[in-house]
Amino acid sequence: MPLHTQDIGDSRGQGHELKIAGFDDGNIILYSRNPDNGETQRIVLMEDQWQLLLKSLLDIYGKEKCCYYHGAGRCMATSHAD
Repeated sequence: MPLHTQDIGDSRGQGHELKIAGFDDGNIILYSRNPDNGETQRIVLMEDQWQLLLKSLLDIYGKEKCCYYHGAGRCMATSHAD
C-alpha cells in the first residue's frame, strides 16, 4: 500500500496522464496512461534509481530548472512551482 499517491496530471493537454505512488521502503511506482490509445505503463524505481534520475536531470538541464532552486546557490524547503 502506498504511503503517498499524487496525480501529476496531463501536461498541457497532451493526453498523457501520470501518477506517482511512494512507498515506505523508499521505492516509487510511476503510472502512465495515454487516453488516446488506452496504453498504460508502470515503472518501478528503487530509491537509488530515482535519486540517480533526479541527479541526471539536474546534470542535463541545470539547477536553474529545479523548482526548489533559490537562485542564491541554495535549495528551498518548498517548491516555488506549487
